[in-house]
Order: sequence, then structure tokens, then C-alpha cells
Amino acid sequence: MNIKHRESSGLENWLDESACEQFLRLIGMRRQPPTLDYLTGLLRACYARIPFQNLSMLTGPRRPPSGEQIMKMALRGLGGPCDVNNFFLCALLHRLQFDAGLLPASMAEPDCHIGLSVTIDGQRYWVDFGNGFPYLTPLPIVHGAFAVHIGFRYQLQMLGDTVSVWQNALGEKQKMVNQTFTLREVHYSHFDRMRARHYGEPGFGPFLSGVRINRWELKRGFIMRDNTIRNLPGKKRTADFETGLAWIRRHFDGKLFVPLYRKSMEVLDATKHA
Repeated sequence: MNIKHRESSGLENWLDESACEQFLRLIGMRRQPPTLDYLTGLLRACYARIPFQNLSMLTGPRRPPSGEQIMKMALRGLGGPCDVNNFFLCALLHRLQFDAGLLPASMAEPDCHIGLSVTIDGQRYWVDFGNGFPYLTPLPIVHGAFAVHIGFRYQLQMLGDTVSVWQNALGEKQKMVNQTFTLREVHYSHFDRMRARHYGEPGFGPFLSGVRINRWELKRGFIMRDNTIRNLPGKKRTADFETGLAWIRRHFDGKLFVPLYRKSMEVLDATKHA
């Protein structure tokens, strides 16, 4: 599937060789030629080690991180929402000689999310490392392409230049559209206003009103959403503060995320009582 409009991501030179090698060591990968198998392994290693999370949003300044800050966050294993994880992954893919670009996507709000397009041997693939779901397999951008992980199924449906990502809720049969994206690659500055709203405007997305943190292995998932935690495969359970703290310490980097979780809950509590 051809991308109708292509523009440089602007991320081609964000990551130097030293930082690239440092990150590959962090996720337990070695540099290889830019094949589909390597892209798949790289994506899964990122999901297993680098979380999708909004704790750094809640506890940080109400403005988007700079490119330098995004690099530092990723190299520490901190991760973040789509602008951190997908911007960094795009920069990493450039450094690893992949043909990668940024795609604008819509979810609850128009043009509020960032995806990736990666071209290998003439075929374009959709990749999303910044959404909070286990999109562990790059999907070819063709109608009906799908993957299944941990009982979670996601599939692309195409209508002209618009692609919808249909998926079942985790552990459920009901299908929903998670996002739509357009087949045009854009510069990272395209997302400036969207990023400013996510970080500075309560109500634009869920990230300033509750806690989100998760990471995914090939056969297991660890998910926190507000006061609900879940280890997949397994059922949801309600967690008080101490239970949530122990769960984060067990399944994430405790030195990084325990202090962030504590501070996030303080910020949310202060907001509720303001």
C-alpha cells in the first residue's frame, strides 16, 4: 500500500550511534539488517522493557518533553505516552537503517495520536508502540491484516486512504475501533499542538485525570488503569494504593516507577480536592 504523501519525520538525526547501542543493550537486542523479522523482534523487546505510562506526565511540567528529554527518558527505560515512545522508536528505526515515518491518527479526538509507517521490501507496515495495547506484530497496511496476542485480536480495515484499527477489548469478544489513521507521513512538528493539549489541557485525553502504566511480553501483560490492575492472562482486580505500589515494584523498574507512582497519586489527590 502506497503512502499518498511522504514527508521527512524530522527525527533522522535525533539518535547517534552511541545512544542507539546503549538502548539496544537496555532492551537486550543486537544490531541486525533492517528486515521484518528484526523489526518484529525489536518491537517486542521494546514492549517488554519500556512501558507505556503517563506517570511522568502527571508529575512533570505541563508541557511536552523536548527531543533531548525524550531521548533521556527512553535511555533510562522510562517510556511514556505516544509522543515519547513512538517518536523515539521512529528515531531508533532511522538509525538502524529502516525506512520509517510518522502517521497522524485519531482516537477520542481528531488527530490526537501518533503512529508509525515502516517500509520493508516495498511493503508498508503499521507499527504503534505508544497506545497501551499489545500491538506486538507489525501489520502490513492491507485490508484485513490482523494479529492475535494474549487473546487480544487487532485488524486493519481500509476505506480509501483511511485505515481503521478494529480490536476486541482485552479478554472480551466485542469489537471496537481503537483508532483511524491516514496514509500520509508527516514531520514531527505536525503534532506540536496536539502534544501541547495532551500535556496542558485536562480533559483532552485521559492522561491528566488518572494513572496509566503497562508493558507487554509475548505471552503476558501487566496493566494498571486508575485503581484497577490486571496481569494477563488473568482477571481485573481493584487495588488500593499499597497494593498498587507493590504491584508496580514487582512488575516494573521499582527505582524508577515507585517514586513516580507515589507522586502521581499525590498530584491526583490534590487535583480532586482543589
